[in-house]
Amino acid sequence: MQTVELSVEAMLPRILLVRRYDTVAMEHKIKKRGAEHYELSIYMEGNGTVSICGAEYPISRGAVRFVPPGTLLSSVPDYRCISVYFDFGVENTVCHNPILDGIPCFFETACQQLPLFEALLEAYRSEEITAKLRQNMLLMELLVTLFEEVCSKEADCDAVNLCIRYMREHFAEDITLESLGAMTGYSGLHLMRLFVRHTGRTPHKWLTAIRLLHAQKLLTETEKKLEQIAAECGFN
Repeated sequence: MQTVELSVEAMLPRILLVRRYDTVAMEHKIKKRGAEHYELSIYMEGNGTVSICGAEYPISRGAVRFVPPGTLLSSVPDYRCISVYFDFGVENTVCHNPILDGIPCFFETACQQLPLFEALLEAYRSEEITAKLRQNMLLMELLVTLFEEVCSKEADCDAVNLCIRYMREHFAEDITLESLGAMTGYSGLHLMRLFVRHTGRTPHKWLTAIRLLHAQKLLTETEKKLEQIAAECGFN
């Protein structure tokens, strides 16, 4: 796998495939694989998980995954998503520039980019002479809006990121909205609004997903009793 510098002005994607993926309809089987191209996906619904280079992320509506070629992936159903596979004209090449490097491999959104993904899927299926140009325009718009959203989140929701990091490190403890608010200096109600605005989920849903993910790991990798697992994961 080679790496090259690619200026923002020279970004010209080559779309290879756009598809809907339904793990139930397609009888998805869990397996590890390496991404052969850039992959950009939005999850429309689901309660499974995705593993990216060994890190696990809970899937929910609006979650976005963006990985370069060579990334090791696996996923646990059930979920539905739209995925775009593309490169920049050269196979097995990772390109670097501020836009591509600035989009995280996985993050939560309020699903506002879903219409762009659906329009891109429609353009990919179209046989009109302008379809290829429209595909590239839509993909570039997606990359730009996702980058801008991430930058906005980094500037505006340090408190949300702090809370998520704290919940991941202390999920077994008694964590309340009030304690998170005291930690960030916000009222509990305002903090909840920040979470919903920037991630699409409440702090309680985040904490529950983190705890369930850890419980699932303990269930599959240990022989501990359910009561012990529940206690270790913070469930009363």
